[in-house]
Amino acid sequence: MHTAQKPAKKNDVGFADKPAIGVLRALFPILSRIAPAVATKLALRIFLTPQRFKTPEWEMPYQNSAKRSAVIVNGNRVETYTWGRGVRKILLCHSWGGRGTQLAHFIRPLVERDYTVVTFDAPAHGRSTGKRTDMMEYSSTIHEMVKRHGGFDAIIGHSFGAGNTMFSKHLYGFDVRKIVLIGCFAHGAWVMDRFSEILNIPGKIVLRMRKLLEEKYDNRLKWDELDIVSMVDRDTSRVMLVHDKDDKEIPYFNAMKFLESCRDKVVFLGSNKLGHRRVLRDSRVINVVCDFIAAT
Repeated sequence: MHTAQKPAKKNDVGFADKPAIGVLRALFPILSRIAPAVATKLALRIFLTPQRFKTPEWEMPYQNSAKRSAVIVNGNRVETYTWGRGVRKILLCHSWGGRGTQLAHFIRPLVERDYTVVTFDAPAHGRSTGKRTDMMEYSSTIHEMVKRHGGFDAIIGHSFGAGNTMFSKHLYGFDVRKIVLIGCFAHGAWVMDRFSEILNIPGKIVLRMRKLLEEKYDNRLKWDELDIVSMVDRDTSRVMLVHDKDDKEIPYFNAMKFLESCRDKVVFLGSNKLGHRRVLRDSRVINVVCDFIAAT
């Protein structure tokens, strides 16, 4: 297991400040001793269940103006959204617990640069069906979107969507000219480590959780190989990395791991005091990212 970071503070992660967290933190060490199978099942159920947040009012005009459709992924109906009529196409991939229109501030600048912009609500997110999901399902959704649209010139991924952009490319081998990773984690295993810190889940339960997910997918998902830094370093796409120094959900040390290992591979854009989500609405970040995408 990867080395754990400092215990998460309140509001570091979306659900970390809920009253039930204190109960779960006290429960898991006890339950793991007396009923490890039950503890594993409960922990995995929570880990794979994203929160569904109400769509904010500012996103609604984007949803209403989109050409709406759907694709089927693993039996789930995945809602899709399209804007613009440009020959070049770009895919937007949202974070855990988010929606496609979470990245809506990129839409108009990209349409004005003659792109067709496509996004989706991942399974168990937004308007899509499903109650639980994981990296394999999200990555399969990205691949399905690539097939449906005949490929993309670029992909912008945020957080969970960023890591899964690289994982999907790693699994399916499709071509994308440019990729932008915003607030991306350096290794997929860190996500579960962070989750276990918040809920005080013992290491032996985390190992059981990983094993169950690996077995579910016949070892196509292998936690030790979810090294997103290495995937970027080996990839042939032009990659931009965007990370805010005050990001509490995917802390800045993740960006440093990318820069330590593949600084010459990525174009880096740093920011301050925007956190994990406001970085998606910052005009400077949006303009630099869109210029990077459109540059020949």
